[in-house]
Amino acid sequence: MLWAAKLGDGRFGYAVWDLISPEDLPKLRDFLWKILGFRGPGDPIHSQTIYLTPKLLQLLFDTYGVRPFRIYQYPGEAVFIPAGYAHQVRCISLV
Repeated sequence: MLWAAKLGDGRFGYAVWDLISPEDLPKLRDFLWKILGFRGPGDPIHSQTIYLTPKLLQLLFDTYGVRPFRIYQYPGEAVFIPAGYAHQVRCISLV
């Protein structure tokens, strides 16, 4: 991350990454199909149409026992995503 807008309190914004390990991907797919009702074409993990909110992540854990690795990224930091991991990112800033 090279730059992030500041938050209301003057701190720099950041990104929140959630990474799900390859061994949990079958459970994640099942969750996206059965619980969230994904009906689009292709693989629901790669569809780029679903973002798992904190409530949905809690439901994923409660239903399937899957909890992502969470990483907070700040300006000047890089994030390495291991091969095979599903991931999503959300930017937190005022912009």
